[in-house]
Amino acid sequence: MRQLLSTCLLGAGMLTFVCSASAIDLFYDFEDEPGTTAFDKLTSDGAQNGVLLGNIQFDSSQPAFGQKALLFEEPDPVGDVPPFSTLEIDGTTLDFDFDITVAMHMENRESEPDFTRLFSTFQGTGPVPFDRSVFLDFDPTGNSGVTGLRAIVNSEVIMTSDIPDGLGDPGYHHYALTIESGDVSIYFDGEEVVSGAVPLGYSSDVVNIHIGEDPHDGGGTADEQLIGNFDEVLVLGRALAAEDIALLADGNLVSSVVTPGATELAVYYDFEDDSGTTVTDKFTVDSAQNGIAHLRVEVDETGANAKLGTKSASIQHPSDGSLFSQIDVGTVGNLGDKFTLSAVVNVPGGGFPNDGLTRLFSSFRGTGPIQPEELIFDFDPNASVEEIGMRMVLPDGTQLRSNATFSTDEDHTLTAVYDEGEVTLYLDGEEVESGLALSDDEVDLGGTPLRIGEDNGGILNENFLGFMDDVLILSRALSANDVSELHVGGAAEFLSIGLLGDFNANGFLDSDDIDLLSTEVKANANDEAFDLNNDSLVNQTDREIWIKDLKRTWVGDADLNGEFNSGDFVAVFTAGKYETGEMAGWAEGDWDGDMRFDSGDFVAAFTDGGYELGPRPAIAEVPEPHGWLLLLAGLGTLFRTVRRMILKSAVSP
Repeated sequence: MRQLLSTCLLGAGMLTFVCSASAIDLFYDFEDEPGTTAFDKLTSDGAQNGVLLGNIQFDSSQPAFGQKALLFEEPDPVGDVPPFSTLEIDGTTLDFDFDITVAMHMENRESEPDFTRLFSTFQGTGPVPFDRSVFLDFDPTGNSGVTGLRAIVNSEVIMTSDIPDGLGDPGYHHYALTIESGDVSIYFDGEEVVSGAVPLGYSSDVVNIHIGEDPHDGGGTADEQLIGNFDEVLVLGRALAAEDIALLADGNLVSSVVTPGATELAVYYDFEDDSGTTVTDKFTVDSAQNGIAHLRVEVDETGANAKLGTKSASIQHPSDGSLFSQIDVGTVGNLGDKFTLSAVVNVPGGGFPNDGLTRLFSSFRGTGPIQPEELIFDFDPNASVEEIGMRMVLPDGTQLRSNATFSTDEDHTLTAVYDEGEVTLYLDGEEVESGLALSDDEVDLGGTPLRIGEDNGGILNENFLGFMDDVLILSRALSANDVSELHVGGAAEFLSIGLLGDFNANGFLDSDDIDLLSTEVKANANDEAFDLNNDSLVNQTDREIWIKDLKRTWVGDADLNGEFNSGDFVAVFTAGKYETGEMAGWAEGDWDGDMRFDSGDFVAAFTDGGYELGPRPAIAEVPEPHGWLLLLAGLGTLFRTVRRMILKSAVSP
């Protein structure tokens, strides 16, 4: 067995790492990853997990190793117009003299609340024409000249004369506007605060409605960015009555108050079944009115940040983070006087930024000269910029460059090794350049975050585009032979990391693995090969670790697709072992580990609380128990219904 990293200990009886919290060792292989998190396979505390920003997705079409890679794609374009974060509501262009309701709960998270857009189609500069509207904005300070809440429709301003009580108070508030035949009403927390009439002849047929800022398709530099969370968004092609607005403000779900007509415009975002930048309209099934996230808008899966349910939308100013597609590793601190950076890249021909330098690892702030605590490792497959094919820029100002070029649309391993002031660059396991830094000091990034795929800030585009796999940061300097083996076999093989929980050694976490573990738990033999937390016991705790931490799914996910839903009921009842007393495995309904399929398995599943919640979040939230108890009470009816469906399908032609 290969010598393991000095900062990690080999788990008893298995090939896995137990690393100290301070270890600067990180490995992303992008296997079994849900949502917007890249999980570090060398630590278990989540401290070095990466956050995916911009337009990135897990992809199984071109992995270098394993089953998945990460695909970086173009983020929203950064043009001449200052970019702002908005959620565009697709399918919301409006005809002449439209009636409408726009409403949502919003929690302002600005450190100093000021003038903010809520709903808008305004072009961003000049007067508001007849075919554009500022449907709703507000200023709790009045410093902008807007005294509270305002709408601009057909160039007419409807505005509160005084700032409504509570407008500047923290926490969620409900905001709504209705228009009916030119009559405009604005509501705050369920109360009408101002109304007025605008001349007919207005429309909004140029652009879709945007939440959080103007579309700025006409230019402009004014910053009225909404910063915070919003929930229960409604756009409806008629004016709701005041009592309906009050019901929404009181915390009733939109779906319980509004029943859309067959042909009317109706959009409802509750974010409950959404993740990342996917926002689905709950009133339609054709995706025509789904949300389009621009820049820093994403679904927030932290339950405490939601007004209703467990999810909301988070919107942030683009200057508070990245405009580009990248992985935020977070603060890694002191890399020491020996370290290795490596990744497998596959970039499309002509698809990388400006056909030029592309960031791989960077803590650079994005503008000006390199500063202490900043580092860059970048590349250009064609060496088209100053003949730089690969480059390492260190905090002391050292730039080590190689003019080595490589092909596009193929996998290549790029590695940089720092060894007490000596820097060596490798391409596909072969050394292409080496040299000495200006000093042999430790490379300490301090509190500066490390990013993968772009810099920490700035608007110059050096964004990595294409496929990336086997991202590795090690707190030791690999030898030339090590780098060669890393390129050939991949990081998991090089580090002697077996897939934890893969008891049948087929390279996957599947139902056979959890069945083998359940057998060992039932045998009470405490075989160390199945002891996932190294407590010298093999018990239900190890099963919970396998299900929740390793497979990252729910009790009840029979097909192990990452979600627990009605399809799992169909699968287990089709297997036909419910209350037969026959031996059963996970895929056949044994979710509590007693090797049988009976009512106890459903108790275990619904106690875990994942039914119809989608993928398990990276940080598990405690489900509310009372709703599950009510659902458990009705399981008998559900089971009989599903079984009848299966039996009927079995005899149907």
